[in-house]
Amino acid sequence: MAVFSKILKETDVISIVGIVEENHEPHPFNLDGEHTAYAKDTNEGILEEFILEMFPCGLDDCKLSYKEHTHERKLMLQINKDLTKEQAQEELVKMHPLFKEHNVFRVAFVEGEDDKKFKFI
Repeated sequence: MAVFSKILKETDVISIVGIVEENHEPHPFNLDGEHTAYAKDTNEGILEEFILEMFPCGLDDCKLSYKEHTHERKLMLQINKDLTKEQAQEELVKMHPLFKEHNVFRVAFVEGEDDKKFKFI
């Protein structure tokens, strides 16, 4: 999510709400003490993807790497003003290279809070 947050600012017409990971193969990647200890000792406790890639899965019977655990990502977005479909498409096209790079297979728009309910016009 941090990658998308860097390009989507709160002032932009589209903001990121979250990322959902689904369809895990063979199962979700599991952390263990090596991951968390390394993050604590070297990265101010922040567990980033490069740390996940350094150690195998923490599940007892699985020693596959982080990259060998696959899943699909769905990016949850919210529009921050009324947009035409063409404007929304233009914004998504700008983000498309990141979608491919970070295995985003789906994009969903979610409705905002009462004071942030915008629509496609």
